[in-house]
Amino acid sequence: MIFDLEADPGERRTLASKYPETVKDLRQAVADWQATLPVAGKK
Repeated sequence: MIFDLEADPGERRTLASKYPETVKDLRQAVADWQATLPVAGKK
């Protein structure tokens, strides 16, 4: 989710629908990062 912390410090209103490309890019960045993490229980 994306928030305007100055205008909405309680994070009650997401701006995700206003910035769909940013959300897509952030989700991909997280997925790329997660792919580098070791799988629990595997060596």
